[in-house]
Amino acid sequence: MIEFVYGGINTDHDKGEFCKKITFSHYSFFYFLTPFTYQVGNDFLLGNAGEALIIPPHAIVYHGPQKNMENGFKNDWFYANGKEIAELLSAFPLPINSAFPISSPELIKNTLQTLNIEQLSKRDGYKLKIDLAIKNMIIDLYRSYMDLAPCNTKNHIAYVRSEIGKNLAKKWTLEEMSKLSGYSVSRFSDLYKEKYGVSPKADLINMRLESAKRLLLYTTLSIDEIALQCGFGSIYHFSKIFKSIIGVSPSNYRRNAY
Repeated sequence: MIEFVYGGINTDHDKGEFCKKITFSHYSFFYFLTPFTYQVGNDFLLGNAGEALIIPPHAIVYHGPQKNMENGFKNDWFYANGKEIAELLSAFPLPINSAFPISSPELIKNTLQTLNIEQLSKRDGYKLKIDLAIKNMIIDLYRSYMDLAPCNTKNHIAYVRSEIGKNLAKKWTLEEMSKLSGYSVSRFSDLYKEKYGVSPKADLINMRLESAKRLLLYTTLSIDEIALQCGFGSIYHFSKIFKSIIGVSPSNYRRNAY
C-alpha cells in the first residue's frame, strides 16, 4: 500500500535556496508554478512553470530558481513510499528525473489536499483512501502528460526506435533522438540501453546494416545508392563499417548470396 509522508502546497522558496544534495528512500513528486533549475546526475537542467518532476528513491533531490530570476521558485510537492509506485510508473511510463509538462496544473495540488485531509482525520479507511488518491494521481498525470506529449504513444522509447528505422538516411544525433522521447539525453540513453541492450548509436548502426543487407540481397541498387539510403554518407564509410561488423565487403556479401 502506498503511504503519504508529507508535502506542501504553493510553497515559496527564497531566492538562491536549493534543496541540499541529499537522497531519500521515498518518491518525490513536484509541480512547479515558476521556472526552476534541477539536477540529474552531474547535469543542471532548466525547467518551466507548468512542469512536473518525479524523483525516485535514492536519487539526488536538488532544485532551485534559475539564475535570472529576481525571486525564488514556488511549487506543490509531496513525498510517498510504496513499491506500487514503481509498478504504476512502469505501466504508465512518465519521465523520471526529467521535467515534463502536464495539461492539468491542479493535479498534484488537489491530490495533496486529499492526502492532508485523510492523514489528519485518520477516519476509517484513510490509509486506503491515501493509497487510491496517489494511484489515481499517477494515472491522471500520465493522461495529462500524454495530452501534451510530442509523441502520443505508450512506449516513447519504442516510438523513437520506430521513427529512426523509418528515417535511416537522416543524420541522427542523440539530442534529436532524446527530444522525440521527451527525456533528457542521459535518461533517454539509459532507458534505451535498458530496453534494447545496446546504446542508441550502436543500435542505429545495427539497423542501418540490417537494412543494407536486405537491399543488397533483394534489390539491384548500387552499393553507393545503398550507402546513402541507409545513412552511411559515403561508400567508403559504408564498406568499412560493413566489413568490420559483417566480416565481408558489401560486394562480396551480395555476390556470395547467389
